[in-house]
Amino acid sequence: MIEIIVNRSFNLQLPIDMTLQFIEENPLLVADRIPSLYTLSFELPPTALNLKAFGFPNRVSSISVKRIVPAEIIHSGLVVSRGELILLETSQSLKVQFKGSRESGNLRKELNNIDMGEHEYGQFPKNQEDLDYTSPLLEEYTVSMRSIAYSANPYAIAPVKILGTEWEGKELKNGFLNAMKQYINFWNPSRDNLFFEDNGSAGTSRAYTRTPVLPFPFIKDIINSAFGETLESNPFENDVDLARLVTIAMNHKHNTMGTLLGYYIVPGPAGRKYPVMFPLVDSYDDVDNDGLLPLKYKMQSFMQQYLFADFLKDLMKIFCMTTFPGIKYKMEFNNTVMGWKERVNWDDKLTGLPVFTKEEAKKYVFKYSGVESSNKDVILNKYSNVKAIFDAAYETENDDAVVYEDESTGAQYSITRTLRGEESFVFLYSEVKNDPLATKEDDSELDKLEVVSRVRPATMNIQDYWEKDLTGELIPRKYWFVPQISNTALTEAPYIMFWAGFKYTFDSGGITTYPCLLAHHTDQYGAKHLNTSLHPDGPEGLIEKFHGSMKAWVEKDKMRVKGSFRLTLLEIIQLKIWVKVYFQGRLFYIEKLDYSLTNKGVSLVDVDLIEC
Repeated sequence: MIEIIVNRSFNLQLPIDMTLQFIEENPLLVADRIPSLYTLSFELPPTALNLKAFGFPNRVSSISVKRIVPAEIIHSGLVVSRGELILLETSQSLKVQFKGSRESGNLRKELNNIDMGEHEYGQFPKNQEDLDYTSPLLEEYTVSMRSIAYSANPYAIAPVKILGTEWEGKELKNGFLNAMKQYINFWNPSRDNLFFEDNGSAGTSRAYTRTPVLPFPFIKDIINSAFGETLESNPFENDVDLARLVTIAMNHKHNTMGTLLGYYIVPGPAGRKYPVMFPLVDSYDDVDNDGLLPLKYKMQSFMQQYLFADFLKDLMKIFCMTTFPGIKYKMEFNNTVMGWKERVNWDDKLTGLPVFTKEEAKKYVFKYSGVESSNKDVILNKYSNVKAIFDAAYETENDDAVVYEDESTGAQYSITRTLRGEESFVFLYSEVKNDPLATKEDDSELDKLEVVSRVRPATMNIQDYWEKDLTGELIPRKYWFVPQISNTALTEAPYIMFWAGFKYTFDSGGITTYPCLLAHHTDQYGAKHLNTSLHPDGPEGLIEKFHGSMKAWVEKDKMRVKGSFRLTLLEIIQLKIWVKVYFQGRLFYIEKLDYSLTNKGVSLVDVDLIEC
């Protein structure tokens, strides 16, 4: 007999002929690799007890229409499903929808609507003439930001180049403002902090010009914030390499020059105007009686307006994982799931004749959306790492573009070297010609199964930086290896990268360093730091490390079986959707279960199986 209990107290009165149909799919075998939302829609009689359970929605004064109440579906004393019951309409009957507890409440929220905590670092003055980053008032903030840049705790801070940005104005001045427009989290290697210049140097004052910080949260923390106590274990926290993954966040509503940039004028005959850069915070309106603002921000304020469910789907695709439903969610690598030995024997459960078909092998392809491979049929200068490429390009006397290849990744860079100014400053311009984030695709006659992720790492490139705001002729350039990203819209997918610690800049002779993000296990100097790469191909790349079992399975012929099986309700409830089924001498994955409950019992279970 079917029972529906709401609020742990009301046993609803149900129609005698009520039928509830349940369909469950194996997330391992669906494209999204996360549990699909399932709902049951039905009608209830408007009895006094049912109306009371929903707060009497038939009353004129009632505000409980479309009320949502926690509910359990029970059959023969066994809890079949827990979730919530939604009252949709009140008329001659109560039209309701049961939503099974297959989803965390945050799955259908955008990343910028999920609470990820708040960080506070004292106060700062509203008046730009009073803003002094060397003052005791801002010491907590300046010390904390430098410490976080080094420790990456509780988030990461690192420079990221914004594509499509160029120098504005004459190249002998406004170095600070151009750095702010061309970079996120511009770091000053010579000062080893976020200050642009020494106090008292020409142009700007360290007391006023400081890079506004955009924190990059760790994926492990985003997962924990989204799932809370409903997650059994977090592989993005438990795996040493994946624990270093961060998202590049850049869409804070106040991250504009109109909000952050101010000016002050030095008294005197010259009346010189200097730029002032305010800290990036959530509010510039909560001024106290002393003219001070709270220096605090919520992590979600920097996140994309991108569904967490879509973000999770892409993470599952990138690392070939599956999120399984249950009392708590369970995230597992597919290599692990496909290697599990647990099985059930259904030879004696079959009723009627099964239908056997053949699933043809397909070519398995994982790729990032928007990353294409380039034609590599060019004359190349090959070097063992990016630093060696930089050294060769810096010293060349060739004025034309030269293509170099990093043998460790296959990345190709077209670099042009020019000498400028009376002092013949070296200027390099690097363009990525072959991105190692592109998947190598072999010719095949097989149909393709493409696994495509919109979430992707940023492309790494040799980019210039500078440390002067004003010089007599031309601000000289220096170089580092940083991620480059498009100035993406708020609704676009975020980028992901590994936090890699501090690295040497290219032309400092091993003296100056900067906080660095990478997409590969090996850095620009050829030193290996991780056992995982975000590149699809190559040693310890995604396909080799995470996709092996799934790729081998997709690329072989398989048998499909459709049949009706007689399972007890207890067997259905206790069945783990990932368990393998032994049937007529072969092992199968459960692809889908379809069954109905009535007051008389449980129907036969229509099952789709596919060979392991």
